[in-house]
Amino acid sequence: MRLFFALWPDAPLQQSMLQAAQLLDGGRPARAETVHLTLAFMSEVSEAVLPALQDMASRIQCEAFVLQLDRLAIWSPPGVAHLSPSAPQAALLQLAEALQQGVQQLGVSVDRRPFQPHVTLRRRMPQRMATQSVPALSWEVRDFVLVQSRLDAQGPAYAELGRWSL
Repeated sequence: MRLFFALWPDAPLQQSMLQAAQLLDGGRPARAETVHLTLAFMSEVSEAVLPALQDMASRIQCEAFVLQLDRLAIWSPPGVAHLSPSAPQAALLQLAEALQQGVQQLGVSVDRRPFQPHVTLRRRMPQRMATQSVPALSWEVRDFVLVQSRLDAQGPAYAELGRWSL
């Protein structure tokens, strides 16, 4: 199973995030229902580990917070247009670190690249773009989710496997 922990915005906020990408030309836009912020990506995980991951997530202690997404940029390569916070809240960083450590303690491999909180809006962008400020989108983060990722004909398809309140 390809699994990851994420913050998942509601549908109106997903649409608002995608509207920010309308300033950009080209690339393949994300589907609204897939817009999220990844906290810990695990790639391939045995289904037998799923209950332990869910139990670990239920023990995470973190305060709810408001995330301000106010920067638009394109990483090149791989040509990913994204929104990010100019000043990530300590609670966001603590949540991501707690999940990454919890996953590792279970013996599950987790992506250990430095955490760069972002929401992917478009892929395969043809040009590079320096980070620019945009009107901030406020996201009241009150929970996080465990998600299974599969590829289908339209791209990634996600199934929620658990949700925990902050």
